[in-house]
Amino acid sequence: MNEQLYKRCRVCNKFYPGVLHDWHDSCPAHAKFKLAESRIKQTRSLSPEHYDIYWKDDKGHFHRGCRGCGKPFLKKDGTPASNNYSVRWCSKECERKTPWHLWSLVVEKFLDSDHVEGRQVPTGRHEESFTEIKCHVCGKWVPIGKIDIHHTTPVYTLADNELDLIWNFSNLQALCKNCHKGNVHAAVYEEKHKKALLDAEERRKKAIDDIKKHYKVLF
Repeated sequence: MNEQLYKRCRVCNKFYPGVLHDWHDSCPAHAKFKLAESRIKQTRSLSPEHYDIYWKDDKGHFHRGCRGCGKPFLKKDGTPASNNYSVRWCSKECERKTPWHLWSLVVEKFLDSDHVEGRQVPTGRHEESFTEIKCHVCGKWVPIGKIDIHHTTPVYTLADNELDLIWNFSNLQALCKNCHKGNVHAAVYEEKHKKALLDAEERRKKAIDDIKKHYKVLF
């Protein structure tokens, strides 16, 4: 077995030298398309598939490995397991250390955290109740299903040093829809983040540099 690990480019479908826990999903030659960046910005989610990792056998064939440690998946007779093998981690420990986020789970945990003020309101029907969340800006209590999640520091690129801003609780606020779509965004984007918009091109270049640093062998 070759100790070098590989990833598979979503653009050209070819294998290229990869590293564990790298969230990019296109080879350096196609990194300029930033397909993963576009999807993450739209969905605010980073699925485990971004961390698919492969190893190459002595015959030059590629096989899936553990997303957490790169360990090959082998059958009982020692031969490589099929690429359709349903298991993607060799242990629960590896699954827990793989850095992936699903936006729905992030929101659920955020609304249940100390960063948000919530309360239970009785419905008047036996012992039933529903949850209300206090808007961080105006203080209005809003049913949990009508709360918007706002990023206090916008994420313009997905450079490695900014990626965590999407899911970091300290960068999130629970707002009512009026505050989120009206006062907050109007004020924030016009005043607070004008400079950030001006240097967005420089930050996009930084995102490409972050991709390249993992794959120096190809440049």
